[in-house]
Amino acid sequence: MVDFRYRVVDAQKARQLFDRKLKPVLRDHRSRAQLAMPEDTKLGGLRSSPRAQPENGKVYYVLFANPNKTIARGAKVDVVMGDCVLANLVVQ
Repeated sequence: MVDFRYRVVDAQKARQLFDRKLKPVLRDHRSRAQLAMPEDTKLGGLRSSPRAQPENGKVYYVLFANPNKTIARGAKVDVVMGDCVLANLVVQ
């Protein structure tokens, strides 16, 4: 699994990221692999999903499946969550 964490700095703009229909994807630059967020039959998507509105300063997460260990430390990736694209992130 790849654990992606992010801090909300503008709760109003971040609201769209918490739509349950939104399917985040992690894209690897080198291999061009696209990793999806696993769905559990009872829990749903493996990500933090607040029942209330997102809060400024709070850290949230999304887990991405990495079955073949495609993504390793030092890899450059993009995280796509709907219209929000976080580009050129380096995996730690």
